Amino acid sequence: MISAATFILLADQLFAQAPIPYRKGDLWGYADSTGTVVIEPQYEEAMVFFQPYTFVKKKGKYGMIDQSGNLVQPFKYESVSNYEYRPFAKLEKKGKARCLDANLKKVDCNMPYDTAKLPYMFFRVMRRGDKSAVLITEHLYFNEDGFRDVNPRYLVWDVLEENYFHLAWGKKDGKWYLMKFNGNIIRRVGNCDDIQLASSDKHHNGFLRVEFKNRYGFIDDTGKTITETKYLKTDYFLGGVVKVWISEDFWFYVDEKGREYYDWQ
Repeated sequence: MISAATFILLADQLFAQAPIPYRKGDLWGYADSTGTVVIEPQYEEAMVFFQPYTFVKKKGKYGMIDQSGNLVQPFKYESVSNYEYRPFAKLEKKGKARCLDANLKKVDCNMPYDTAKLPYMFFRVMRRGDKSAVLITEHLYFNEDGFRDVNPRYLVWDVLEENYFHLAWGKKDGKWYLMKFNGNIIRRVGNCDDIQLASSDKHHNGFLRVEFKNRYGFIDDTGKTITETKYLKTDYFLGGVVKVWISEDFWFYVDEKGREYYDWQ
């Protein structure tokens, strides 16, 4: 059986080469990273490959396919869950659930999440009143009451957010900036009303979601544009792709390079 640590390594490699859900009209198939269709659109729903297999839906039921499109579990399940960085998938039928590992062997559905080592935080955000600062060792001290304090000349940010990717982003004088964990400015982010983390998972690289005039796009941790701010709403990056909406009823996937996986027809 594949261990949790081995599974995570294989999953990282898998994301780089696994087919990506591709939408054509109302049907789903899969394409490679160049946008070439490798599994013809034929499904009502297609999930991301987090393991060597994934789930697809036909006639209201879910089945499981491999990366070549071969059916490995029949279309008979009412509900399924496919987990990133958790070494199993969950299948439900008639109110009963069973879980399979990466070898398609039955496992306990209460298996805990992997406890892979997470990156350390190199800074904290200090807030005083309506201003904020990045706390770096030479910039702070402890007063006689034991409370952490910061030199007022560093309290220059109107908004300042931290994350687990050694990044911070802040707003001052109506402008947004990215900075490194040591407080050095990376670059100003133009055409921006807000910045948020674009991943819910601390294993993932530091992509950020940018909001401008009620539309969303993505930048990387250097401030480079991945997609323009044109989407009505977005999900988080998972498995190297993110779900985006261009209308309330039409959505598709975008990869980390900004390639869109859909065709209107």
